[in-house]
Amino acid sequence: MDNSFRVEIYTPKELFFDADAEYLKISGLDGEYGIMKNHVPTVIALREGGAEITKDGEKLRFILGGGYLEMKDNLAKIFVADCKKNEKAE
Repeated sequence: MDNSFRVEIYTPKELFFDADAEYLKISGLDGEYGIMKNHVPTVIALREGGAEITKDGEKLRFILGGGYLEMKDNLAKIFVADCKKNEKAE
């Protein structure tokens, strides 16, 4: 059974990340959010901070500038001021 959904991360300059994922953990203005396949459609205001994407069992970590996330039809579109891969995370 396929438990994945699409995650796209956009910055003003580029499409920074585009892949299927099993889980997304992201920092909203009012706390942490966990997103999985078939999540209810939502828009979340994001604070500067971390995001963790689980893809094929591997955890990928990113540092995001503020922005927002739109989740609809198994597509999480994340629009942020800046994004970089967190190479220091375990």
